[in-house]
Amino acid sequence: MSNKLVLKTLQTATLAAIAASDTPDLPVKMKGRTFEIPNDQKYLEVVFIPNNQSDRCWGEEQVYQGIFRLVLHWPVDDKGVYDPIDIVDFENSGSVASYFTKTNALRTGGFGVNITQVPKLTGVIEAGHESLFPVSMSYRSFNP
Repeated sequence: MSNKLVLKTLQTATLAAIAASDTPDLPVKMKGRTFEIPNDQKYLEVVFIPNNQSDRCWGEEQVYQGIFRLVLHWPVDDKGVYDPIDIVDFENSGSVASYFTKTNALRTGGFGVNITQVPKLTGVIEAGHESLFPVSMSYRSFNP
């Protein structure tokens, strides 16, 4: 078990979240994969920030934890920010973020990752020709 399995599980869950959302065709930029920005400039980006603490267990066990972030990229199109917020706001049942509940154990084979914090939209960032909508959530996995 490792950070590799944590990331694989989170990225696989992201694809499932997009498929289950109101925007099932939304492209996603995964870590370490080539990606071409779509013509409409609307896509989701995965950000993985491990924050593993060492020596938290008596034996060789390891707790994997950190922050998993999804960033929606959206062009500034003079239509406001309401539509893109709907895509990532946890409270919208058709959003990508609504898949990541605290009760949904994400699995890859026998390996599991738990979301320990409801996904939070942390603002709207204006970045030139696009707006960024970051959604952050904490995760944790225990390797016995």
